[in-house]
Amino acid sequence: MVSEQRELLDEILVKMRVGRMKRRTFLERAAIIGLGGTAALSLLESCSEPGDVINLIWQSENDSTNTYAQLVETYNQTQGREKGIYVTWLQGPDRDSTLLTRYTTTLGTRSNTFDILSLDITYPAQFGTAKWIAPITEDMWPLNERKQHVRGPISGCTYKGKLWAAPYRIDPGVFFYRTDIVGSPPLSYDEMLDLSKEHVPAKAKYGYVWQGGQNEDLVCNFVEVLHGFGGPFWIAAAMCRLTHPRLWLLSRL
Repeated sequence: MVSEQRELLDEILVKMRVGRMKRRTFLERAAIIGLGGTAALSLLESCSEPGDVINLIWQSENDSTNTYAQLVETYNQTQGREKGIYVTWLQGPDRDSTLLTRYTTTLGTRSNTFDILSLDITYPAQFGTAKWIAPITEDMWPLNERKQHVRGPISGCTYKGKLWAAPYRIDPGVFFYRTDIVGSPPLSYDEMLDLSKEHVPAKAKYGYVWQGGQNEDLVCNFVEVLHGFGGPFWIAAAMCRLTHPRLWLLSRL
């Protein structure tokens, strides 16, 4: 079975298990993707009836660590069982761009393929404006609990006074250094530059390496370094030029 067939089969299985597809529709779609009658009937019988349980489908980004599967299993066996909620997790594709295409295609047609989706921090405002996601109310997540969260991610998920997503994972910027070359990490960019000049090219090809591809990784690294030099996180368009004193400092790298 090719990957496209596998994805289609997974989709109809999920919909059948959570009560969003009739038996006849399931068999028809199974035949379209080339699944034999006996195999289709066997899979159909394995799908439990939804009953009174609230079934939710979570589409996430790709998780190669199996962490999400374990989280969902633990939830279903504990809080989910107590509250009558069952979560079905859908593994995301390898590429973020493919996942974004899946979201825009599915949500653009108002499909009910999934209920919960994992989003990058750049998309809550866009999806909220398109009415593809619903805002999180205070009843869902009280303000006193939100205040205990890291402020930055909460701010990034807020648009026009409404919270459109709940942060569940944070990717902070970290600085790695080679202990086989230097005994302790530099405490400033000036010190890092001095160490680089001291050990390049004798012990290393480059003194400082960062993500320089033409994507969001470069933007993230640029903002981190700019902040490290004392620059602002956001720069007005009129100020965004190489003659700006704070930007000029970056040329030293």
